[in-house]
Amino acid sequence: MNSVMDDNKVLTLINGDFIKVEDHCKILFEVWYLGWASPATISRTGMVYVDPSDLDYKSYWTRWLESLGENMALRDNLD
Repeated sequence: MNSVMDDNKVLTLINGDFIKVEDHCKILFEVWYLGWASPATISRTGMVYVDPSDLDYKSYWTRWLESLGENMALRDNLD
């Protein structure tokens, strides 16, 4: 969590090593546990953490219905 990616796409690891990320490359970090992460770390990476236990099925359902497009009859029937 203490690694830093600057605006020039250079990843600086905690041990001082540097990794230059080429323009055609993308990095995706999947974080398993944020218990020790500071709010500053989370905000710098642009993460928004929502505990799944705080979400009920309705938010997933509504999003899925919206993904069906403009077919309002189908959306109304499913809802």
